[in-house]
Amino acid sequence: SSATARTRGTSPTTTRGISHSTRTSSSFRSASSRTRTTPRSRAPPMKISRGEERVFVWCFFLAMMEVEGWANEQIQHIFIDDPVSSLDDHNIFVTASTLVDLIDKHLGNRKIIIATHHVGMFSILFDWLMKGEKRDRYKQRTKARILSEMDGEVSLEDRNSDVFLYHLRVLQLLEQARQQKEVRAYHLALLRQVLESVSSFLGVGRIGYTLGRIGFEDAEQISRIVHTLAHKNVYHYESDLLVPDSLALFDDILEKLNAHFAFVTHTD
Repeated sequence: SSATARTRGTSPTTTRGISHSTRTSSSFRSASSRTRTTPRSRAPPMKISRGEERVFVWCFFLAMMEVEGWANEQIQHIFIDDPVSSLDDHNIFVTASTLVDLIDKHLGNRKIIIATHHVGMFSILFDWLMKGEKRDRYKQRTKARILSEMDGEVSLEDRNSDVFLYHLRVLQLLEQARQQKEVRAYHLALLRQVLESVSSFLGVGRIGYTLGRIGFEDAEQISRIVHTLAHKNVYHYESDLLVPDSLALFDDILEKLNAHFAFVTHTD
């Protein structure tokens, strides 16, 4: 059985409703966000924002979980598909808290599956369920998976001891590439992204500042080299292998970055 709440950002905004399937199938189909007037009512149409629409759909789903009869049909599983979008960052903690309350209420009685493309939502739920104050209650019942694709094949990867914040995940990939001696030109571009993220966090928009903080005396010169290597002309054919000098620079920056900020990436 599954319950799915999903919204689409089309115009006019259309809500793809909540559906479930058990032995008997029933569904709640599309509900337009446009208010229609009838001959009995001449009130002006009311427009709601996409954010308000999402709140309505989310409240509707939570209310349905309390309706006797409908909720009882969901005996084994509750499937919640992508409860937040990339535009709902300010609602992530509220949504995550509501989901944890829902999990707590049905723990031991139903299996709740939450799918999301939002790394922040994934990270928050993972931390609360696996490392939070009630981790002893949830940890043995929680499994975290990442859907990965490689060479046209998809797989669910076990990430129970992994990290999910973007910059930490990138650092993890860079360290793995370095250890396996598989560093390529695009890894320098990823390293530049991490430097930009750290610089932004420090309140400065220049990666040269971060390079100086981690121990480079010629930080601005190194910054120019990194930018040049990370912005190569894609119209010119060239190998993705790094020359020894560039590879040494990559190793030096990554080592100093990890040594200075002590990122925990759980890299084997």
